[in-house]
Amino acid sequence: MTAGGVGDRQPGSDNGGKRVVQASAQSARVPGPGSRGSASGLTAPRNPNSTFSGSHAAVALCADAAADPSGPLVGVIVGRGGTGKTAMLDALASIYSAAGVTVHRDASAWPPPEDAVLLIDDARNLPDEVLLDLRRMVEAGRQRIVVATRPGPDLPNVDALAAALGRQRAPIVLGRLSRAEVTARVEGLCSGSGSAALAAFVHEQTAGTPKLVDALASALCAAGLVPDGPGHAGWAPAKIPTSVLELLRLDLSALGPEPLSLLLALAVGAELNPQLLADVLNSEPASVEHAAEVARASGLLTETGALLPLARHALLTLAPPMRIQAMRTGWVAAVHRRGGSMLEHARALAGAGMTGPEVGAVLAAGAAEAPTPTEAVKLYAAAVQAGTPIASVAAKLGRASALVGDLNTALRLADIAISDANAPDRDVAVAVAATVLATRGMLSRTAQLYRWWANTTGEPPVLAVPALLGVGDLPGARAALEHGLLPAPTLSDGVETLLAEGVLESVTGTPSLALSLLARAAMLLEPAAERTLMPDTPAALAAIVALNCGEFDVAESVLTRAVASRLGGEPAMSRYRLLQAWTAMQRGDLETARALVGSAGPGGGALEPREELTAAAIEVGLARREGDLGALNTAWQRARQAIVRHPVDLFALHAVGELAVAAARLQEESWIRPHLSEAWALLDRLGQPALWATPMHWYAVQAASLADRPADAESHIAVLEAAAPTYPQAAVLAAAARSWLRVMAGQVDATEVEAAARRLHSIGHAWDASRLAGQAAVRTGDRQMMSALMSVARSLRPAAGGSVSAETAGLDLPAETPAFPSPTRPADSAPAPSSSSSSGVSLSEREREVAALLVTGLTYKEIGERLFISAKTVEHHVARMRQRLGAGSRGELFSQLRAALDNDA
Repeated sequence: MTAGGVGDRQPGSDNGGKRVVQASAQSARVPGPGSRGSASGLTAPRNPNSTFSGSHAAVALCADAAADPSGPLVGVIVGRGGTGKTAMLDALASIYSAAGVTVHRDASAWPPPEDAVLLIDDARNLPDEVLLDLRRMVEAGRQRIVVATRPGPDLPNVDALAAALGRQRAPIVLGRLSRAEVTARVEGLCSGSGSAALAAFVHEQTAGTPKLVDALASALCAAGLVPDGPGHAGWAPAKIPTSVLELLRLDLSALGPEPLSLLLALAVGAELNPQLLADVLNSEPASVEHAAEVARASGLLTETGALLPLARHALLTLAPPMRIQAMRTGWVAAVHRRGGSMLEHARALAGAGMTGPEVGAVLAAGAAEAPTPTEAVKLYAAAVQAGTPIASVAAKLGRASALVGDLNTALRLADIAISDANAPDRDVAVAVAATVLATRGMLSRTAQLYRWWANTTGEPPVLAVPALLGVGDLPGARAALEHGLLPAPTLSDGVETLLAEGVLESVTGTPSLALSLLARAAMLLEPAAERTLMPDTPAALAAIVALNCGEFDVAESVLTRAVASRLGGEPAMSRYRLLQAWTAMQRGDLETARALVGSAGPGGGALEPREELTAAAIEVGLARREGDLGALNTAWQRARQAIVRHPVDLFALHAVGELAVAAARLQEESWIRPHLSEAWALLDRLGQPALWATPMHWYAVQAASLADRPADAESHIAVLEAAAPTYPQAAVLAAAARSWLRVMAGQVDATEVEAAARRLHSIGHAWDASRLAGQAAVRTGDRQMMSALMSVARSLRPAAGGSVSAETAGLDLPAETPAFPSPTRPADSAPAPSSSSSSGVSLSEREREVAALLVTGLTYKEIGERLFISAKTVEHHVARMRQRLGAGSRGELFSQLRAALDNDA
């Protein structure tokens, strides 16, 4: 074997060595496609359509020789290895020999005959004295001489000869074939099915080097290894025939030790950097640059310094495995010693199967730079496989795992780092564990973890503030913000401070300022969105605060931006979708809320406990608002399981409140009572902050009203009224609650109800506002007032999708009342008339009374009690009206009844 470790044969011609041959008239010929040295694929030297690497100047030179074989002909052919220089000289030799002209191609037989045409190949390998003789011949007027050479460094005599020839005829430069030229060439070699895909593969592997194009395409066709479709650009490199590898082995062996070692370094993933390669090859940068120029001249490197894929495959196939491993190890060590960015080097090493401390160090450093958590997980895992101790990367790998949604792995890795006092980045591990615990509904464990870390380090992290407040530890939160660990004011630390200040302000200060701080934190974090890991993101907390403030537009805006930027990575996406769903439900857009809940699961999988509680509460809320008793019971079973797995915390109060109302409707209050007690105790520990307590008191009013406990409702209304002077939201809810109690007692003041309902609507509670007006309408004995309040109820309903139908506003079905029966009209019967046809239908006085109460949401039993008739009679009236109106569904019936009542009014 040679020093390069690839081959041991002696060099040949331009296509692999220095030997030149003399072509006689009998032996001179044009090489066919795929033969050694062929690059043109000419079938006859005089074919005007023949090309050498797409060079029109080469065609012109052959045409001149064919037109006048006895005339003058001077030229220099320049091209990298494999571009067709020898093939062109062969074509010229064939032309002259056919014309009876003596062709001299052997530089070792000197001096040449006076009447011979000199066709000299590979001038760079000629002795200096021969080069000087040739130059003198040209300058003395020798008229028939063509010289071929490769470009390369330190060839002054070759350059001088080329310059002398170039002064008489412009140099002919041969290069690589274009994609279209390769396709045409392959079609000529291998016609039929698969030639287009084969051409794509050949071009990818050879970069259009003519000799390699012909050799590879011919060998693959001969072996029947033709791809079966156009999508095989990287098809079957392992199936490259051995004949092609042998051709490359000869070319590689001719390069010499240093260029060959350089190419092997590139094959294992090194970059063409003279300083680094000098370290790897134990050489000097100048020597590396010289070797690179020789490698470029060979054609195995592209003009930009990229190694041909075919050459890489040959090097990695032909070189001894131990030499390959040693080269890889040397390159990685050089990269690691240099420092700087490791990302590209790590990408090259991932999956290469290399091991060792320096390999692992490069992979871990690259993982830290990875632009996405997914890539970081891949590179950290590769570092561990390379032998890096798991504890040294556990924290960062756990963080990346959490960001892609693999919370089980994240928690396991965080525990490894937290448990090892010598592990690096334990603060990162604490953040990972805190985030996973919070997502799984264990905010108290998150707070406990932060307290432990504060005792361990002497300084609590500022990021602990939301968790501490979430479990009611106001003194601890204040201490963490005042004395918390604040390193250099980086982007992340600035966000953590704003987040902590915002949540604390929501408890102890001004709600509007709290919302502003949290919204600013969310925006500030967007540039690092997907790499942010927190127990709860500023966007989510800003949305919750905005909901408490009645700023539903702000909530939607913050959440929309967070979803678009993927703030907080994969774990936060479910959180955002569910908060968007809650916002839509509160506004009465039930169709959007349902769609968002359905899309909240990560990849169709199960939700984590925090999100599961929110989703279950939304399902309960949707069923309650739609008056669907069956769905409400089903959703309630899911909610019971969800709340068992999620202790009450500050940021789950909306869910607890919604479940409290549903429990009152289903007479399940004893089951929710312990959780409500936790919620009120939590608010007491925080000093009953208005921003957080007000929504809970509003839910409590509704629950007490449904359970027919006016005294309880009064106590909560009194709290709302006490907060009203300083908190506008409480004032609106207090007025609405007071109006609601009067309505339930049959004391309907239309002016008061409309004012309260419209103010309720103004803070985003569209469904509650419509429900208040509707319930007032059915409890007044004044028909004119009833009609007016019904119009108010309809006007306050949200303009939502199909599932938010007018009749569902305020409809709460008691447990003993059946849902509205499904229509029994056969599927093949005539379609129901449109609502516009109802104007021609006459309703009796009693039917108008029933219809007026029905469309406002009362059940058959409630209507019967109001009109002093039985529920069965109400059902009979409804069935008759539905039959006369031709209503095929509940929605159609309600729509037509409203139209009829409006016409009567």
